[in-house]
Parts: sequence; structure tokens; C-alpha cells
Amino acid sequence: MKILLIHTHYQFRGGEDAVFEQEQSLLQEGNQVETLVFHNKNGWRGALQFFFSVWNLSAIIKVRRKIQVFKPDVVHIHNWHYASGPAIIRTAKRFGVPVLLTLHNYRLLCPSGSLMNGNTIFTDSMYADFPWKAVQLKVFRDSVVQTFWLAFVVWFHKKIGTWHLVDRYLVLTDFARNLYRSSQLGIDPAKLLIKPNFVQRPEQLRQIRAGHFLYIGRLSDEKGVNILLSTFQNSAYKLSIAGDGPLADLVERASSVSSNIHYLGTLDRYGVQQGMQTCTALLFPSIWYEGMPMTILEAFSL
Repeated sequence: MKILLIHTHYQFRGGEDAVFEQEQSLLQEGNQVETLVFHNKNGWRGALQFFFSVWNLSAIIKVRRKIQVFKPDVVHIHNWHYASGPAIIRTAKRFGVPVLLTLHNYRLLCPSGSLMNGNTIFTDSMYADFPWKAVQLKVFRDSVVQTFWLAFVVWFHKKIGTWHLVDRYLVLTDFARNLYRSSQLGIDPAKLLIKPNFVQRPEQLRQIRAGHFLYIGRLSDEKGVNILLSTFQNSAYKLSIAGDGPLADLVERASSVSSNIHYLGTLDRYGVQQGMQTCTALLFPSIWYEGMPMTILEAFSL
């Protein structure tokens, strides 16, 4: 089978990137696999990408050319936000190619992508035709304009039927499937299939426990990083933090004033495995509706 994987990388590497790479590796066993990757940019280039995400002609042309040359049997999209945009779904369908879309988060249900407003679960957008309350609350990047535009992109493609063109939606858990089923998005429930994340069994390093707690993941509000820092500051327990994200500067400042908090930066796969096998416990203080975190799966596999 010829499979085309399409993915848009966020500015900060996350679990979706790891899932995309592992799936690519697995599918190459017995299949022909090619990838088409987009990258979200910073500054004015990123602003243009975001604005044109409603109908990105550049991305459409790239997908069209890839399909014409590779002639895939199926297209699997992992993330369209925001450098490629949803219109690439319509491009694939014009060639008669089945489309799978993995729902790693809740972007189609709320502009926040996490069903969060600040540190609070926010589900109002799920039941609204257009999420005006989310726009008022600035749930995406604390911006009325950006929240409105992202909401408009999803709403526009709902109105022109783009989301109905997807042949199968892959969700990570039964909980996520129920959220999508109960929303106003209007996806056929039969199209929502559960496909859990997975990890390859790592090498056992036989490390000695070092007596510290460990957090590995995206450094952002929904991951509970603020809660983690406030808990360990001025504490006798040692905490090591690895990862990157919007709160990286906050973590660096905390590590500079609290001798028991250590910021490790971004770790490679070996570093993650080593850290998990030497820590007392892996901490996971998320406050949003998690999907199926790769970090927890990796910890279970050790």
C-alpha cells in the first residue's frame, strides 16, 4: 500500500511529532510511505501562514503535486494547523484518495485546542455553531483577533463541508471520541475510530535511582507547569524538568532561584529514557483533557 503522511510541525516539538515519526517508521515495514511536512514559522511569515490557513494555495499546490507523482492509496493527515490548512483535505479528495485525520487535540471543537480557558476547563465552544464566547475570552494566544480567525477557519470549513469529506477520524481515547460525538461539529459518529498511541520498547539501562522527581513534556499552562513550580519552590525535594514551550523562561528563572529545581532543556530519546530510569517518580500535573501522552507510555514501557 502507498501511504502519504502529511504533518505540520509546531514551533515547539511535542507528542504529535513523536507519534508522526513513529508511525512513519512502523508503516514503512511492508508499505511504501512518503511524507509531506510543513513547518509553522515565527514573525511575519508565521502571521501570513496563519492568515492564509483558511485556504493555503501554496500548501494545496504542494499536496497536489505530491499526489500526482506518488499516487498514494491513502492520505493520513496528523496536523493541519496552521501552515497547511484544512483545504488540503479537499485537494486529496479531488484525486479520489481516502483521507484519514488524526485528532491529537480538540482544535475542531474550540480555538484553544485544549478545551481550556486559562487554568479552567472550557467546553462552551463544543455546543455553539460559532464560538463567540471563546473569542471574547481570547482563548487562543490571549488574542481576540487570532482566536476569531482560527474559529473562522474551522467554522468556514464546516459550512462548506470539508470535515465531512474526511473518510475516517482517528482519536486516541474513548473519552475524546465521546467529546467529538457530543459536539456541534456534526461528524458522522461512525467515522470516529480509536487508534491509541504507541511506543517502541526501549533498552533497559539498569540505572540507579537518583532520588529526584522528573517532569518531561511541553512547558505550557495546560500541562500544569505553574502548579509544578509552585509546589517544589522552597521544598526539600529535588525536581528535574525537561522540555520546551511558552513557559521555558519561567522554568529557567525558577531553577536559578531554587537550588532544588533543575532545568535540563530538551532531551533526546536516550536522555528521556535515562532520566525516567534514574528518577524516583515521573510527575504528570496536566490540568487539561489529555489525549494519550507519549511520556506516560514511555514510562510504562520501562
